[in-house]
Amino acid sequence: MGPLRTGQAEHVVATGPALGLLELQSIARGVTVADALVKRAAVQLHLNRPVSPGKHLVLCSGEVAEVEEAMLAGRAQAGSSLCDELLLTLVHDEVLAVLRRKVKLPLSEELSLGIVETLSAASTLRGADAACKVAEVRL
Repeated sequence: MGPLRTGQAEHVVATGPALGLLELQSIARGVTVADALVKRAAVQLHLNRPVSPGKHLVLCSGEVAEVEEAMLAGRAQAGSSLCDELLLTLVHDEVLAVLRRKVKLPLSEELSLGIVETLSAASTLRGADAACKVAEVRL
């Protein structure tokens, strides 16, 4: 059983400056999408796994042009199985830091807590990146 099912933190060592995520409604299609990404462009594949029954995430990072090219290949391979996608060309450092983090940070009484509920992993990362770019936010 993977870390997402056991509640453990799963860290991703993404370096950026660009981050690409494809969220699919098919696990089998997700595997072929990841294959298409890495065959098309020189990107680092960080996540290629099912996250719930019938849902698969593929996450890559690298130089902007490389991630853009890989995402084109991934979208084409995904076809109608694509349920959401994300391309962050200049991802905020705090987003990369939270992806790398191996342990959860403790809450502090001096800080405020914000909760954002989303339907997809792509929209979660999109919201986190946007929040970090407009305010002093710790993820």
